[in-house]
Parts: sequence; structure tokens; C-alpha cells
Amino acid sequence: MAKKIKKSGGESAKPPAKKTAPKKSAPKKAAAPKKKAPPKSVAKEPAGAGRPAAVNVEERSRMIAEAAYLRAEKRGFAGDPVEDWLLAEEEVDRRLGQR
Repeated sequence: MAKKIKKSGGESAKPPAKKTAPKKSAPKKAAAPKKKAPPKSVAKEPAGAGRPAAVNVEERSRMIAEAAYLRAEKRGFAGDPVEDWLLAEEEVDRRLGQR
């Protein structure tokens, strides 16, 4: 029969681990100042908010006439057309930023 060879101290047959030098880190750079990002979704005022819009007299009259017509139509054309006109005039002026 063949003889068994015993290793002394029960050591395993792994080769010794290689030692490596620790890696050097690159020198740290000064931190650059962070830029502020614009807000993601901010409701912006419509262009021209707070100042009168450049609308000529004819255009303003057309807008008032249309608004007065829509008011009267909602009511079934019953009521005072002068009141419709005056309310429409206030509404248009408010939208144009004139009052």
C-alpha cells in the first residue's frame, strides 16, 4: 500500500498571498462653487402683467362687444344690454391691466 504523507500543522496547500503597496490617491482639488439651479416649475406671470397691453381702440371695442355678447348669450338674451356692455368693459379693462 501507498503511504500517506501528512503535512505538518494542518496547513493548506495555498500559495502565500502577495502583498501590494497601498494605492496613492490623487491630490484633492478645491470644491468649485455650486450653481443655483432655476426653480423646476414656478408659475410665471403672463407677459405684460401689471402694465397695460398695447391694444388700439378698435380692438378694445371688439373685445368688449364679444364679452357683452357672451354675457347676454349665457342669460338667453334676456336682460339689460347696457349692463352687459358695462360689465364687459370692466372685465376687458381688468384683463388688459388698465384698471
